[in-house]
Amino acid sequence: MPSDILQRRRQGIAKMLEAHRWFRGMIAGGAAKISEAKLAGPFEYTTKKWLSSETTTRTLYCAQVSLALPLNPGRTALIEVLHPKEGGERMLMTIDLSYAPFECRKADYKPFPEVVQLRTQRRRALGNAD
Repeated sequence: MPSDILQRRRQGIAKMLEAHRWFRGMIAGGAAKISEAKLAGPFEYTTKKWLSSETTTRTLYCAQVSLALPLNPGRTALIEVLHPKEGGERMLMTIDLSYAPFECRKADYKPFPEVVQLRTQRRRALGNAD
């Protein structure tokens, strides 16, 4: 996969997370400081249909973000890269408030500075110092 496409996806995922209220939090104007941000992917995840030999392979990312707040459980998002018939790419994000998605249980997470940078920019725009 070309590095420019991978970087564009990382930026898109960061923007999706930063825009979502469950990742923003309710404190500090929805701009609480991030204590940890990690991203895994892209990786291929193959599942087999029940009572059939047919399989489906999906391209996925998993993102984890923890806010620097007391009693913050952190959140995990599952992001699927879709390829519509019309061409291009589309990303679909799913967040479960109770548990991390099953597909993310063995994901190889790496630091995700893009989402931290977006949050820092928003905090500064709101007048919050880091």
